[in-house]
Amino acid sequence: EPTDSPTLIPTTSPNGPDLILSEILPNPQEVLDKHGEFIEIFNPASTNVLLDETRYRLCRTRSKRCKRMTGEVPANGYYVFCRNSAKFPMAGICNKSRLFSISNRGDTIKLQKNIDGSWVTVDRVTYPNARRKGDQGFARSQSEEPFCECWDWSGGGYSAGYGP
Repeated sequence: EPTDSPTLIPTTSPNGPDLILSEILPNPQEVLDKHGEFIEIFNPASTNVLLDETRYRLCRTRSKRCKRMTGEVPANGYYVFCRNSAKFPMAGICNKSRLFSISNRGDTIKLQKNIDGSWVTVDRVTYPNARRKGDQGFARSQSEEPFCECWDWSGGGYSAGYGP
């Protein structure tokens, strides 16, 4: 069972920083969960990162489900995986749809990379129960250090009028 204390173990590749998780919204209030959940990923590198289904995937610990990722994450930019981009309330935000559901009761989300045929966790966060958090996203601190291990419920999500 996830605790109320977030856990983060960031790693970097030999060539510098890898993709990192930056925000999740497990319990949207303005829309149904199946239309508003998202996971946002940040690329701290100075080059784009290609997602080709064989290199990266997102996993949920509670359900033991993983979803391979496709697309391209811009240099120093964000990529948003939505559960259902066709029904997402903020047009143009989602880069990719068909994400697995995100538990409202807390869980661990892992970002994994395929290195020499083995899936290695390059970032993960354990978030607490989201049932009473409304439209708040669980987000990495906006400090100058992109690998800050500080996560907390933010005014992000839909309450800020932006989403991710």
